[in-house]
Amino acid sequence: MKNKDKNLEEIMTWVEWILSYSRLWIANRSIEGLDGFWLSQGVALTLNLMQSSKEDVQERATIVLGTFVVIGNENARVDGGRAEAAMKALR
Repeated sequence: MKNKDKNLEEIMTWVEWILSYSRLWIANRSIEGLDGFWLSQGVALTLNLMQSSKEDVQERATIVLGTFVVIGNENARVDGGRAEAAMKALR
């Protein structure tokens, strides 16, 4: 049993790493049509990744959340709807 638990832990670490990296890639490209996903499931997934035991996964998830809430590079502004979705997911 202990060997299976270790394998599962390794798989979950890999899944967290892939999810956090993919979310960061998507967030940096502002792909249109994903607002529904971001608001309904993406924020919760990102917040869960922030609870990872792996520091690099936590860091990427934090960057994703910031990228999600703050819009624009030159004239950055906080999107109220996205910030509200993040706050609701935290509750």
